[in-house]
Amino acid sequence: MEVSPGSSWEALLWSLLAVDNAARNAAESQFAALKQATCSDELLLGLVHVVHSTSPDDVRALAAVLLRRVLLRDAVSLWPRATDQARADVKRELLAVLEAGEKNRGIRRKVCDTVGELASSILEDGQWDDLLPTLLQWSNASMVTLREAALRVLEMVAIFLAGQMTQAAETSEATTLDVTVLQTMAKGLADREGRVALNALRALCMLLLNLDALDQVPRPELLASAVPLVLAALHSLLVTRQFDEVMEALEVLIEVAEPHAAFFKPCLREYVETMVQIADAPRDENDDNAMPDGCRQLAMEFLVSLAEQAPSRCRRLPANMFVETVYPVAFKMMLELQDID
Repeated sequence: MEVSPGSSWEALLWSLLAVDNAARNAAESQFAALKQATCSDELLLGLVHVVHSTSPDDVRALAAVLLRRVLLRDAVSLWPRATDQARADVKRELLAVLEAGEKNRGIRRKVCDTVGELASSILEDGQWDDLLPTLLQWSNASMVTLREAALRVLEMVAIFLAGQMTQAAETSEATTLDVTVLQTMAKGLADREGRVALNALRALCMLLLNLDALDQVPRPELLASAVPLVLAALHSLLVTRQFDEVMEALEVLIEVAEPHAAFFKPCLREYVETMVQIADAPRDENDDNAMPDGCRQLAMEFLVSLAEQAPSRCRRLPANMFVETVYPVAFKMMLELQDID
């Protein structure tokens, strides 16, 4: 559904962006009044229609931000005050934005976050049963942005997925959906287009962080098979020198290492070797292709987390590898920090 450039909704949103205080204050008052309506259909549909329109990106981005706010961030959500038809329209339009191959990455991310957060709040109540099958279908799409979006939203609903897996573990009955989700994440880790592998890594890590124990995952062999795929995805980012993405990956891996260091057991030696290589990379502030200090420090932080959470496994590495390789690099980094000071 498209909104014409001269629509009242677009005009309102432009006014909210206005530099003129009087115009902006008037628009804010009008928007606040719309939020107070007994039925929230007009506001929700107005915003989502602008997001899925040919309006300028600035206006569409603002509409996406405001929609997320009134649905999920304000003290009182407008979702319960919407009719069933309006709710269905909002869900359909949000997915349609992504299915259409939204070009603006910022808007695409905002819509993914809105879909994910909304889904997290209503999936358990059975208010969006067709979402997960849709995401799994997108994960096989030829359009890279759809595959990215599918995994981004799966990351956002990880707490729901973890809850489903926990229930299945208690009854010893893994559902087909749980297994398919894990297979989808594994497939995404091997995908080298765009941010697919990184989004898959984030989704898997977020799922693990919402599990109390790794044995709650159905089909343990699926989880074990993902361990080298995660490392391969990290190597791919390193080879292509996508250092911002490397730091993003390392940050979530550190989070996983604290509660679930056992996850890395199948390839522990390879992870230690990789992190040592990152941490020990030459420093050169004048070389844009040199490993940033942020990557080196995060790699060392990962190694420290392993040592704290899985000391016996680290000690059992062949030829006293952990001590022989990690300690020299750690001391070298300490001396570098002294030089910087």
